[in-house]
Amino acid sequence: MADETIACVSVAEKKRIRRRRAYEAWRIKHPKLPPREPINSPNGRLCRTCNERKTPECFKDDKRSVDGLAWRCRDCARRAHGRWRANNVDHVRDEGRGYQRRVYARNPEKARETLRRSRLRVKYGIEFEELLDRIAKQDGGCAICIKPLAVRTFDRRKGNVACVDHDHKTGKIRGILCSHCNRGLGLLGDDPVRLDKAAEYLRASAQ
Repeated sequence: MADETIACVSVAEKKRIRRRRAYEAWRIKHPKLPPREPINSPNGRLCRTCNERKTPECFKDDKRSVDGLAWRCRDCARRAHGRWRANNVDHVRDEGRGYQRRVYARNPEKARETLRRSRLRVKYGIEFEELLDRIAKQDGGCAICIKPLAVRTFDRRKGNVACVDHDHKTGKIRGILCSHCNRGLGLLGDDPVRLDKAAEYLRASAQ
């Protein structure tokens, strides 16, 4: 009966009937999902990951979105990015090394200064400008031997490289030394008693 009904109509109508029947069969296998909450409301914008409503400032910009904001909040995006980095450690490391190699090849001096700035910030909690201020307060020389310090020399084998001397237990910065004096304190374990004995030994041997 159904085939006879289709045979009595035009070709275009036959196509519409077949499409409607195919859609009805597909809808039986895939029932409609319950309606989703609106993204924007007076209570805030909905994050599709944590399902919490937050202020628009909690979302990054996304030009592909209708309202110009991302579909998930900054916290969820940060956690997702952290999980991705943890699962792709080799890729992240290789990309970072490749970027450093490209930057170093273009401008080696700038790359070294950028690396030193980041190390000062991460290891000692100071900026490069604060290092320069501390050296200026020491009249531009080492706090022990008064040798002029060079802040843009990165070869540690040269004795005039400015080194941040700090207490390894408390992390407090004691002063700025040349690499030779800084290495000497470290080899003697930062022990004042051993340093006094070393000074007495040198005085006795000089007589």
